Amino acid sequence: MCGKFTQKLDLTGLAALLDLPMTLTPPNAAVTPGRQALTIEAINGPRLMRWGFASAPGLGTRPLLHARAETMTQKPLFRDAATTRRCLLPADSLHEAGLVFTAVDGPLLLGALWQKGHDDVLEFVVITEAAQGAVAAVHDRSPLLLTTRAEAQDWLFRAKRPVQTPPLRHHETTPPADNRQMALF
Repeated sequence: MCGKFTQKLDLTGLAALLDLPMTLTPPNAAVTPGRQALTIEAINGPRLMRWGFASAPGLGTRPLLHARAETMTQKPLFRDAATTRRCLLPADSLHEAGLVFTAVDGPLLLGALWQKGHDDVLEFVVITEAAQGAVAAVHDRSPLLLTTRAEAQDWLFRAKRPVQTPPLRHHETTPPADNRQMALF
């Protein structure tokens, strides 16, 4: 789920939502695997990181983009990051199967994990869970969506199991010529 997202963010609104200064600007409006994106890390706040963990031996050469919420603490590649290196990934849209998913109000906050890559560049993976609502119609997995400041803080600081995303609702919006848009919540 989610091979592209956008970060055309209202940084003032994001700063107010999370109650922290936004000192960085997203470098890429459209983010695809291997490109840098704005993330928010618990200790250091806003940071630029590359999307995708470098593959572990035996897993091929393509970077890993996602980690399952249900197994992230059990898989050796994600275990340490799941307990000590969580981050938020702010986005204003997710792209999947020719559709664009957006929030009704404010930015989307996705749960993510980060690590320092083999080349010393910080990199992240998006956490996924079973899809619900509008996303379930096109894919069986969905990014872990954090809908409130409290959920975002729980994700960053408590390092327990992922929060459960409430049921999603959607509506059709006026689509651009090449995509339909559906809101996530």
